[in-house]
Amino acid sequence: AGSGVGAAGGAKAKASDGSVSTRLMIRNIPFEANKKDIKQLFDPFGQLKALRLPKKFDGSHRGFVFVDFLTAKEAKNAFQQLSGVHLLGRRLVIEYAKEGDASDPSSGKDASGGAKAGRSMLQAASRSAATDA
Repeated sequence: AGSGVGAAGGAKAKASDGSVSTRLMIRNIPFEANKKDIKQLFDPFGQLKALRLPKKFDGSHRGFVFVDFLTAKEAKNAFQQLSGVHLLGRRLVIEYAKEGDASDPSSGKDASGGAKAGRSMLQAASRSAATDA
């Protein structure tokens, strides 16, 4: 009585809502690496829909990247084949990106400024409400 998912499919292969995700988050990216290096690493596994390398205010990247594949099968293949692989001397840590991640490209904000921006908007809104009263 199986659902067709073998032991290799495991819980890691699923997004938080139970569906298989096409988006991977790769941590421990060497700071010398650029988008081109990362693209070359993931290209053999399938067509990339998006590759996002969040940056710090000084222009350097933050040490992790989001890679979005066209299909879940391509993402799963890359996940299985590249887990533990080294890039420029650093061991990559690959996991499925959570849909609610603050650094998610579809959310429109970066993890570094999301909370601060929201807080300042809240303060501005409460100030304007106080002046209207």
